Amino acid sequence: MKTLITTILIGLFSIVNAQSISEIKSSSSKIEGRMSNSFYKHDISQFKKIRSVLKLDVFEYFDLKSQYDTELKVKVFKGTDDYKQKYATLEDKKKELTTSTYYLDFEPAYYERNNLIKYNLTLKTFTVTNEIYLDDEYKTTGYLQFDNIAIKHPMGVSVKKKNTSSGGVDFVEQSISFKIEDEALALKIEEIRSNLKLLFVFKFKEASPYQGKDFFGRLQTKYAFTTTVSKVIVYNSNTNEIYHTFE
Repeated sequence: MKTLITTILIGLFSIVNAQSISEIKSSSSKIEGRMSNSFYKHDISQFKKIRSVLKLDVFEYFDLKSQYDTELKVKVFKGTDDYKQKYATLEDKKKELTTSTYYLDFEPAYYERNNLIKYNLTLKTFTVTNEIYLDDEYKTTGYLQFDNIAIKHPMGVSVKKKNTSSGGVDFVEQSISFKIEDEALALKIEEIRSNLKLLFVFKFKEASPYQGKDFFGRLQTKYAFTTTVSKVIVYNSNTNEIYHTFE
């Protein structure tokens, strides 16, 4: 009897604490971005702001690079009270950023949603794709990448990467798979594939440096925004019905 009551209470607790898509979004900060062909592109303004906060880069955040454009000017300014005050402000902003929850609302490319997404009976998975330029790839195992946002995927979600080329441009095709054991649920998802979205809910950790290349092929230090993922939600963008949550 005690076991039965405990089970019922746990079930009720889960129902009460289950959040809807609108509740998750209203209690989190949105990553601004969009699909460009098969590439997810992070809004450049938000990207620069997040990068400068995670790096504690006073010059980028406060738009001071043109004013302090030599190593000597930078060195002298770093010794001033003004710099120290701005740095302290940025430390507070980094603490706020890394303790806040963000969401990235990923919608596969139009053609893929309407033609290519199908249930794999053998693997019991659906697969969607997102591409990144080869020179921008963060080569660390266990992460999938949306532009410069690197998300460590939870159990039940996996990624396979394949280098490819088109029109002289080298890029990485990321096949992002998520497992659905229940075939009845899988059929439901397959039937609404044109409205399929994945909601990634996470917190930022740090700006992790890695070697990439610029537009001209020159080596440069780039930064991946590594994250701690909270959940990945498979849902219907038309009705906001949640089909599965990976945590």
